[in-house]
Amino acid sequence: MALTPVLEPTKTRPTTQHLTGPGSQVFLKNSFSLITLILFGAVLQSILVLILPLRFALAPAAVVFAVRILDHVLMIYNLKPNQYMSSVLLGKYSYQVPDSAGRFSDKPSDEPITVFMLSARSNHPAGVFAPGFAEMGKYMRKMDQELEAMDPTVSGFLGKTLWTNGTDRDGGNEVASISYWRSPEHIHAYAHGKTHSEAWDWFNKEVLKKGINYIGISHDLFAVPKGHWENIYINMEPTSLGAARFLRKGDKSSGEEDVWVRGIVDARKGQLRHSAGRLTWGTEQHEKYIGSELDV
Repeated sequence: MALTPVLEPTKTRPTTQHLTGPGSQVFLKNSFSLITLILFGAVLQSILVLILPLRFALAPAAVVFAVRILDHVLMIYNLKPNQYMSSVLLGKYSYQVPDSAGRFSDKPSDEPITVFMLSARSNHPAGVFAPGFAEMGKYMRKMDQELEAMDPTVSGFLGKTLWTNGTDRDGGNEVASISYWRSPEHIHAYAHGKTHSEAWDWFNKEVLKKGINYIGISHDLFAVPKGHWENIYINMEPTSLGAARFLRKGDKSSGEEDVWVRGIVDARKGQLRHSAGRLTWGTEQHEKYIGSELDV
C-alpha cells in the first residue's frame, strides 16, 4: 500500500520555506558582531537622551522591552498561545518524495533526490553594505522568485531553506541556501537559463574581472540515488526536505484539479520507525540494528 501523507493536499501552492522567513534580516544581523549591534542601539539611545527629556527618551526602549518580557511570560505560563509552536507538527514523522506525477510509492526513499547548497558571504568590513553585494542579492531574489513561479514538474525544483553559519566568526557570516531538486540535470537546465546566465555574466564581469575579492560564493551538489537517503522529524515544523512540496496534476478530462502535496508521513511504527527501514536496507542490514530501545 502506498505511503500516505498526514497533511491534506491543497489547491494553493505553499510558499517555499526560505521565502516565508525574515529574508534580508538574516544577512543584516549576520554582517555585524553582537557588540556592534549593541553599540549601535546604545548610540541611538544616546541621541534620544540628547534631544528629548529623559523620561521621553527612555520610554520607547522601556515600553518595547516590557511588552516583549510580558508576552513571553504569558506564553511560559500558558496564558496565551505559544507562537513558537504554531507551525510545529507534534509526533514523529518522515518526509517522502513522490514520483514526478505526485504519487507516493509503497517503499520509503523510492525516488532519487539532489541536494544543492549555495553559499555567499561578504568579507568586507561593511558587510552587506559593501559595494556590489546588494546587486548580487537582487539577482538571488530574482532567481528565487522565478523558481517559485515555475512549474515544478518541469523545473524539478522541490523547495529551499535558508541557513547561517553561526559558529563561523563575529561578523560577515556565511549564509547558505539548501535546495532540493529531482536531479542534477534539472539544476543544470536552470543554470543555463536566462536569469541565472545574466547573474553569472554579471558576477564574472563586475566581481571577478574587476578583482573584487571580498564577495565570496560557493556551491555543493549531492546527487543521491533512491534508497540512499532518509530523514526523521520529531516535534518540528516542516523544514529542510520536510518543507518541500510537489504538484500533482489532475486529470483534466475528468474534471480533476491540480493539487499540491507534502510528503510528511507518520513514522511512529512500521518500516519508517527505524533509519534502517527508511533506507530500505536488506534483511541482514536491517536486523543488525533492530532491537535497540532507541528508535532512530
